[in-house]
Amino acid sequence: MNTKTVDDKASVALRQQAFSKLKKNIDTIAEKYFVDFNIDRRSYREISHIHGKEVSYWKLLMGAFSYMGNKNILLCGNPGSGKTTYTSLLSCMFSGLQFDLFDALKIQCHPDQTKDTMLARADLGRLAEEGVVWQASVYLPAISLDEINRLSPGKQAIIMEYIRTGMVEHLSKAFFRGKIPVFATMNENGAGTYPLPPPSLDRFDISLPFDLPVAAWEDNIQEASERLELELTDRNTTSEVITALLNKDKTLDLKLQYLAAKSTEGAIRLKKLGIEILTPAETNAMLSLPPMAVDAIHFYRSMIEEFNTSLVSGTLPDIETPNDKDKAFASGKVKKGLSHRALSAIKFYSGMLAGYLGSKNIGIEHILAVAPYCISHKVQFFMDYEGKFATSRLFGERKEIDLSRHVLGETKANYDNVANDLRLLTLYVEDDEGKISPQNKEAVKKVISRPTPEHSYLRHLYVESRKKMGLPQIASAVNTPTSKAP
Repeated sequence: MNTKTVDDKASVALRQQAFSKLKKNIDTIAEKYFVDFNIDRRSYREISHIHGKEVSYWKLLMGAFSYMGNKNILLCGNPGSGKTTYTSLLSCMFSGLQFDLFDALKIQCHPDQTKDTMLARADLGRLAEEGVVWQASVYLPAISLDEINRLSPGKQAIIMEYIRTGMVEHLSKAFFRGKIPVFATMNENGAGTYPLPPPSLDRFDISLPFDLPVAAWEDNIQEASERLELELTDRNTTSEVITALLNKDKTLDLKLQYLAAKSTEGAIRLKKLGIEILTPAETNAMLSLPPMAVDAIHFYRSMIEEFNTSLVSGTLPDIETPNDKDKAFASGKVKKGLSHRALSAIKFYSGMLAGYLGSKNIGIEHILAVAPYCISHKVQFFMDYEGKFATSRLFGERKEIDLSRHVLGETKANYDNVANDLRLLTLYVEDDEGKISPQNKEAVKKVISRPTPEHSYLRHLYVESRKKMGLPQIASAVNTPTSKAP
């Protein structure tokens, strides 16, 4: 499903209705079936400051957004921290199919797995015609990869291609049902694991940390586990569904129709438990993202430039030590910049969060709330920057997210220092009809009369503004603070 921007009254009303239903579902799940407590809630700092309230059940909310947008989500934490339960529960909540069906058909990513055992295998009874049996997991509306970092790099590649395309090819046969949400769990790297390479990590739109339980949670977890078993588990139906999906005499269309019928039955059951399945129209309404506010656009562009542009080399070089001139910016703190996938994820999750909170526009506060989770598994930090916060990590925070939050906060501070100049030069550069006021045009002249600024995005606008005015470029760049435009 593609996201698009809408603002008509009927669509706004439908979005509000849909988000209200989503919130009710998440509240029900958090109260009955899954403990989404957080030791530390800095994730919601900007949101609570702006809106006067905290965003409850952050992990469940981000997972819900991921499912609706067919995104890939990486769940990081120790064994027994609830990652697998989380994936099966969210899949159950959105599809109506049994919780234990998703648990039973998760792909166990242990080292002995092969493509045949994970996704498809040869049909030994039809070898002459190159028959293929697709594993039952690929028919589900969401897929769960358990302990993905136990797969060797070669086997990871098989899975990653499926994640990217939603298609399985085997013995010249192809199984394709379109992109679906993918949940992958990953325990801490150690004996028996293989680190996911950067191209694999980049396939995941967001990552979430999972903590081991503390004493105060234990009773809640036990009660939630008992309710899961009693209310959302049906061993007989799960066995029946798996048998039907493995039936070689049924076509793909028949199997999908069968699953749809089971989903309808499950939706009736869930409604009695307080969970109401979202309709396709409601889901599409939520995926119609609000536009970015003007300041958010400037900050978003500044963030891209800071992460992906070096003052010295232009693009981020593959080095182990940052350039001194870059150290004031993100490009001097991270070894690799942000891919299009990372940037697209930030836009998606910030837009969904803005819609959930009833905001008409995506604001900087929404971007800062979700961005650490969209980049923490993708960026690599220079050692001196890691060392800067080695003993000051906030309580309960994973190192990667803590560092991501720091670098984004510093990026925001850099943006604040030049925000007025950015607005002014953007107004001038994008003014194709000569409507800029004489006062603002004079202010532009003052800004571009100074030496080339070091802030990457401001420097871009500075160059474009001088070009538009027919002025020669100034090659030197010095640490001259930019003035505030009127």
